[in-house]
Amino acid sequence: MNNGGVGTKKPSDFTITVSGNNPSPSSFSGSSSGTSVTLRSGSYKVTEDSMPGYTTRYSSGCSGTANGGIPIKCTITNTYQPTPTVAKLMVVKKIINNGIGNKKPSDFTITVSGNSPSPNSFPGNGGEGGTTVSLKPGPYKVTETGPSGYTSHFSSDCSGRVDAAQNKVCTITNEAKKIPPSPRPPVVMTIKGFSGPLGLAYDSTNKDIYVTNYGKNFVPGKVSAIDSSTNTIIGTISVGKKPQAIAHNPGNDDIYVSNTLSEGISVINPSRSSVIATIPVGNFPGNSTSGIVYDSANGQIYVTNLGSGTVSVIDGSTNTVVDNIKGFFNPAGIAYDSGNGHLYVTNKGANTVSVIDTLSNRVIATIPVGISPSAIAYDPANGQIYVANTFSNNISVIDGSKNSVISTIRVGANPYGVVYNPANHDIYVANYGSNTISIIHA
Repeated sequence: MNNGGVGTKKPSDFTITVSGNNPSPSSFSGSSSGTSVTLRSGSYKVTEDSMPGYTTRYSSGCSGTANGGIPIKCTITNTYQPTPTVAKLMVVKKIINNGIGNKKPSDFTITVSGNSPSPNSFPGNGGEGGTTVSLKPGPYKVTETGPSGYTSHFSSDCSGRVDAAQNKVCTITNEAKKIPPSPRPPVVMTIKGFSGPLGLAYDSTNKDIYVTNYGKNFVPGKVSAIDSSTNTIIGTISVGKKPQAIAHNPGNDDIYVSNTLSEGISVINPSRSSVIATIPVGNFPGNSTSGIVYDSANGQIYVTNLGSGTVSVIDGSTNTVVDNIKGFFNPAGIAYDSGNGHLYVTNKGANTVSVIDTLSNRVIATIPVGISPSAIAYDPANGQIYVANTFSNNISVIDGSKNSVISTIRVGANPYGVVYNPANHDIYVANYGSNTISIIHA
């Protein structure tokens, strides 16, 4: 027995069995002084019952062939080895400077949230082994803060759930952003042909942009599809009454549309160009052009309910509501910041933006913006959040690393929708009052 000063078992706690040609005794308790077994010539094997927390090692004499009159010695060694109760998360930092940046992995501070992570905050480590974090089983998330001018990409294991004794590797890659040779004008063109355009969503699969048409009176609304390569309307799809917010779910490639007066979410299949499901939520859902957002970390869709003062959480795999978050003042728009893992919610009645930690579903910051903020969008290329202030006729730009407004951009009348296009890195703004789309080079 090898208890290592920790285990408590004795040899007699283990039951040993001998199989072969008429062994006697064939089963007995273990003994440090040994137990003699007689058996006839032939093959034999010695085994013992397993014991939690102990490993078993057999000597060469514990199996083989017995010959008459020749003694054989079998030694069984048990070593105490407790079952691990913690998990290991290796966090590796990679920097791509593109010949224009000069930052090192240690210039970025990494934070791990979850069940008792240790360490929970540390500088980035670019070595092959990175930094190893011990944590107990449960959900966790890795975020970082650091110098501006870099994009952030988190591997799939940088958030999720970990079990005891499980090992995972989170790789964070920061790339220096290339500076354009010369600035371009903020608005480059205008697209016409809408009826009260509000929400916009970019489909990364077909490279199209979808626009909700709020319309007039109480007739069923429509969604327009724009070819982003030509900036022309290529089709329309009928949905519910007064559609506003719209979002693309890359997990199932569907488009989610909030029907404000129908109090439901229309799910559009782009390949069929038709509605395939309707999900009931709260009062006045998505009462903003960006009242729906997809969280790439957990695969869920978040919908603001202006009349209920809540945010509904939809499971994208089942298209059902799994939770409702409370504590908002006329929530309208919502955006997910993949750089820090937070949700940003516009409060139309308070002229503020609430910052939500998705791990705890609690507000951790409040940011003053313009008058009646509605739509909101995140630009992963520069880590900034764009807020459409409907009655200020402008866009507030928030720095996600500081949670503060850093600039304001004038656009058309009553901006009510905003979306980021990763194909050309432009920001599209829907101006409800002037029936136009403003395009901003971010």
